[in-house]
Amino acid sequence: MNRKIFLVVGAALLAAGVASCYTSSSELSPENEGAPKAPEKRVSLTVNLPPTKAPHSKPRMPDLVVLKLGQCVKTERPCFRIEQREGRRVLVFPAVTTNIGKGPIEVRANRSSASSSDWRPYQIVHYKNGKLQARRMRPGPKFYFAGDGHNHWHMRDFDSYEVYVPGEKLVRGEKHGFCLQDNTIYRGPDRVGPAWSDGPRHPEAPDDPVYLPETSCGEHHQDATSITHGMSPGWGDTYPITLVDQHIDITGLPDGIFTVKVESDWQHLFDESDETNNAAVAKLRIQGNSVELVEDKSGA
Repeated sequence: MNRKIFLVVGAALLAAGVASCYTSSSELSPENEGAPKAPEKRVSLTVNLPPTKAPHSKPRMPDLVVLKLGQCVKTERPCFRIEQREGRRVLVFPAVTTNIGKGPIEVRANRSSASSSDWRPYQIVHYKNGKLQARRMRPGPKFYFAGDGHNHWHMRDFDSYEVYVPGEKLVRGEKHGFCLQDNTIYRGPDRVGPAWSDGPRHPEAPDDPVYLPETSCGEHHQDATSITHGMSPGWGDTYPITLVDQHIDITGLPDGIFTVKVESDWQHLFDESDETNNAAVAKLRIQGNSVELVEDKSGA
């Protein structure tokens, strides 16, 4: 089969699977609004999970990176700004977490009822022969609904944002909620928005996004009992400067040279092909309400 056709068909099939892998408790409610409410059901684990046993094939693991903090898209420049928000002095900048591995990063989670917090997360590993494996995550990510103007389920503290000087961490970022999805292509032309950087497309990148806002993270379903987060290879998840809490509170920080670090999956909850390249680091000079990029030290 032509490889391009295979990618498009595979992406469509996976998107269909993502779209169908959450269950809302409203589906269990009686249609007649006047009917007496039944006690909440303890539902079975309805998430669509593959076997937990590894197939006889080679895993195609994800590899998370954070793109260089000083190379944001033109619409976001300057990449670093200092603003006053509600009487606080904050450092504002965008960040892009990207998957440059051979396979998607995907987590599916379920809980026993719409009111419980006993989420059971599984990392879904994709294999070269097309089969999948569900790996129980212990410990796993914590989930919560909304909180940043987005009506979906978030993973708590998936990325970390820090400002520090050598040997001392000074402050951490205000952003705590993350919903992984395909919204930015890593390199090359992008049908969703501007590509983050020039160069050839990732060889495993599907032509179209697979993990969409409409089908991932239980969008508009606070009563979901199953959710999916994911990011395709060669795709990224952009957090623009306009997003709620996309900043670090530097109130009281003196003038000087500081280092900013953004690290994806900093708690190492997910299995990856490379666990050493998850961070982007930039050195900044801060003077009053001005900020200057001194060095883009690391990042993809």
